[in-house]
Amino acid sequence: SGHMEHRIGLIGCGGIAGTWIKAVDAQPDSRIEVAFDLDEEAARERAQEAGARAVTDLDELLGADVDVVVIGTPTPSHPELVIRAAAAGKHVLCEKPMALTLKECQAMIDACKTAGVQLAIGHTIRFFGTFRSVRRLVTEGVIGTPVSGSFDRTGATKPRRVDDDPRWSGHWREDARNSGGSVLEGFIHELDCTRCVFGTVAGVSADIAGNQEYDGYLSPQTVQGLVRFESGALVTARTG
Repeated sequence: SGHMEHRIGLIGCGGIAGTWIKAVDAQPDSRIEVAFDLDEEAARERAQEAGARAVTDLDELLGADVDVVVIGTPTPSHPELVIRAAAAGKHVLCEKPMALTLKECQAMIDACKTAGVQLAIGHTIRFFGTFRSVRRLVTEGVIGTPVSGSFDRTGATKPRRVDDDPRWSGHWREDARNSGGSVLEGFIHELDCTRCVFGTVAGVSADIAGNQEYDGYLSPQTVQGLVRFESGALVTARTG
């Protein structure tokens, strides 16, 4: 909003934090006041980058004079952090994927509704110019009611063995049990964008191919799905 200043608390000072810091810096009415991470050095580095105060105690951030928190931590931590932030009366912008299970997602929604705060998930592609233009053409009736569509986004994931790059060894995103794999890390963008254009989803069928072995488990590389909407429209979507 151009009429309201937002004081932001940053929860999680890993790789994605740099993106959020740049995004906030571009908004004249917003600033990051506090940066939290369990890793003191990471918190200090991101705080310096943002011109904020570094903390390693989450309660200290939640008790600070901020009205919005941005959560950029590993997916399994999202439910607890969102629920605690809501209980502290903070509006929440949480990185995608929202959570690993529908039950956790609903608990996050319920907590924010009960607290009277807003919850947004960081599905960024829906705000890209191309998709905003397509949505406008549909909502304004310029191209009529769409009955089918195709969404193809390649290059989103690449086969990568942990031992090929030591930076990724043991990284939480490499374990599908923590990240949700390509379905939640990548394909969720396709689902979100098609919802923006076609409306409410009635059902999804999908399959995964190109699995690559990572230390005894398989990480999906390519996802292709057929999405049916309540309007009757059918959309094919692929990422990989």
